[in-house]
Amino acid sequence: MNQPLRRSRSHCSVDKLTTERLLCYRWAEMNSLVYLNIIDYQGKMKYSETIPWSNVPSTDEEIRKYSQISVYMAYQPYILDKIAVADNILVSQLIRGMLHVSNLYSVVFDSDRKTLFYVDIIHRLFEKKFDDPASFLNLWNLLCGNSNETKINVLSSLVERRHDKKSAIILSYILNIAQAAQFNFWGMWFKENEEDVLCFCPVTVALLKGNVDHLVMLLQYGFEQNPGRVAIYDKYFHHIHNPVYSWLKAPLEERNPGRNAVVTEVLLFLIQISKIKSKSKLKSLAKCFGLLWSLNAVPFVTESELVDEIYRRFQSPPRRLRYRSFPYTCRQFLNLVEYYDQVKPQGSTEDIHPRSLQQFCKCRIRKTLVRSYNLPQGIKKLPLPKKLQEFLDV
Repeated sequence: MNQPLRRSRSHCSVDKLTTERLLCYRWAEMNSLVYLNIIDYQGKMKYSETIPWSNVPSTDEEIRKYSQISVYMAYQPYILDKIAVADNILVSQLIRGMLHVSNLYSVVFDSDRKTLFYVDIIHRLFEKKFDDPASFLNLWNLLCGNSNETKINVLSSLVERRHDKKSAIILSYILNIAQAAQFNFWGMWFKENEEDVLCFCPVTVALLKGNVDHLVMLLQYGFEQNPGRVAIYDKYFHHIHNPVYSWLKAPLEERNPGRNAVVTEVLLFLIQISKIKSKSKLKSLAKCFGLLWSLNAVPFVTESELVDEIYRRFQSPPRRLRYRSFPYTCRQFLNLVEYYDQVKPQGSTEDIHPRSLQQFCKCRIRKTLVRSYNLPQGIKKLPLPKKLQEFLDV
């Protein structure tokens, strides 16, 4: 391309013509002129009323970035279509090529674009029953890199999908491959060290959504609630300038949360329950709540604990502001306790008791299996009667 692109004078005002001449002069001075061959400037000329000349890349860096996006956006659907018809050996090569291009151009792609690519490629690989752990490990590591936002978006794309059997099967497919690759989802599966802090908890997402299928799948593979659950509660309950929620969640943000944090978390769940009108959704939430308690060794919360915690909190209540969807008085919080009967875990009593030795053993065995990437399939390999194996499972 030897001659700079120009628009017809009859189609532009004096101001636009001046801008165009300046742009053409800048192009002539650039080293990256070759990149213009793959940018649709003719289209930009045609639609200059919508995309004015002032928005056309005019620096060396802008042209390079725009070129990279243009190449990638043309390359991505081509490779995805090839993956859909290729055999498994070729699929691995195509993934490596795709990731190479993605990695080269990662500077210009935000986490949302990367997540969309991840969802697209996962569905194609799922349809082909492709299960090479090494390829998936490269996919996760190169695609997400050091971006915590992308890591969270990638995992949330699996657990925040609509309630259907296929999404649960895809989640199982991914967890099975991650287990084979011994990939811990950056500490969101189980915490390996104190540095593993990501503001996302897939178990809490499934709980608050009442998504039984997803929660069962996560628990089967050993996922637990982690400190990232506070960010999920923020998403569900934090209304702008709402001092009640900030005051209520404070125990959850302590470095070593105590018993009052457990009671507070039950209160937050009851707030979610109180908003539900659908009986089927209420049943799903209650089942999720029970599943969570069946796989931990924390003593059950009693109604008297809930009442005592509410009275204790309201000795120094927050500034009272009215919220339609959030309780803000002592009486409104006490009314929440009535919902506890509908979701109370099986085996809970009115007295605070340690959980059974059997329950402690169950939790310890499951933790050991998950850290060796042997849950749930490792349960059947244990030299235990079938009834005990069923007890260890979800």
